[in-house]
Amino acid sequence: MSGLDLTLDPERQLRRFEVINGAGGRRHWSVDDKARIIAETLEPNAIISEVARRYGLRPQQVFAWRREARKQAASVQQDSPAFVPAVVAAG
Repeated sequence: MSGLDLTLDPERQLRRFEVINGAGGRRHWSVDDKARIIAETLEPNAIISEVARRYGLRPQQVFAWRREARKQAASVQQDSPAFVPAVVAAG
């Protein structure tokens, strides 16, 4: 049988496959959208997989956004001036 033979062979199994159509490619999320999604994951009893699924994301992507947000928050804290209370004793 050649590759051009289009007759059905009863011995062959049929397979199902899924066709995904749509824009495809990468989506770009705004900083505000990322912050809102991260905030949802920080709610008590939030399940990251459920939040990710609600927005059509993979949980790994949400975890990466959370990690990135923590790093940015830590760098802002390091860059900002810190104040230490001073105690002056009369002596």
